[in-house]
Amino acid sequence: MIMKRAQAVLSGAPWPALFLAGMVAAVGPVSAESIPGVRVTSEYTTGNNGREVLSPALPRQAWAVFHLIVSGPPGRPFQVHIGQNPEEFAKAELWRDNEQLPLPFDSIIAPTGEDAVFRFRLWIDRDADVRRVKIEPQIHMDPAGWIIYPMEIRVVEATVPSGVRGQIFGSPIPGLKAHFCAAPPAAPAAGARAVRSGSTKAAPASAAPAASLAFTGTVPVTLAQDFALASRRESGEVRAAFERALGRPVSTWCQDSVTPENPDWLLRFRDWLLK
Repeated sequence: MIMKRAQAVLSGAPWPALFLAGMVAAVGPVSAESIPGVRVTSEYTTGNNGREVLSPALPRQAWAVFHLIVSGPPGRPFQVHIGQNPEEFAKAELWRDNEQLPLPFDSIIAPTGEDAVFRFRLWIDRDADVRRVKIEPQIHMDPAGWIIYPMEIRVVEATVPSGVRGQIFGSPIPGLKAHFCAAPPAAPAAGARAVRSGSTKAAPASAAPAASLAFTGTVPVTLAQDFALASRRESGEVRAAFERALGRPVSTWCQDSVTPENPDWLLRFRDWLLK
């Protein structure tokens, strides 16, 4: 019965009539907003305009960040868990207001009924198997019982280089501006020799690796990881992939800073980096 209730919450389907009738009798009229539920969105959005995250691709030796959103009747207590199968495959952390919280964590829905919003992040080890793993945020809230969000991560071959550092959370825009809007490096002079692999041929400008930032904590760690992966690609390819995600020329964006309406647009760029 608990799983059926969870599936009903996640799918938007009506709950069993007998359960709803019992709930109404116990706590009074039930609005759609007061039905217990849990959902996961990207690190870039907590609103309904972002996509729910069900099966994200995650690189190894890297952090991944998500929002965990809990809804329910005003003032209703609940407990948050992060389930894993296999257990302890990833390092899981729960955060709120830039404070790390213990797991499991007890909380309540605000008296005014607003959703409770948390961040959680996962660390995937360098030697983690390339496979699918169940990472299931779940809450316990009476009278619904357990409500499980059926999330499954896909660990991919891509591995972030060692030593990448950054802020735990933050906006990616300043770092993206510094990366893509800075003056491009000068093209090699005619006859310049490439030093990589002992080659004696001139290095074509299009083959230069993408410029990388100093990962000193000035950008979110997930963006620093993106830049580290991008540094392994040709700069022209990286710029083209970023423009596809942005939906417009980088040069125009550097002038007006207008980004797509969907706040998850940057995930399209990350998807390309992980291929």
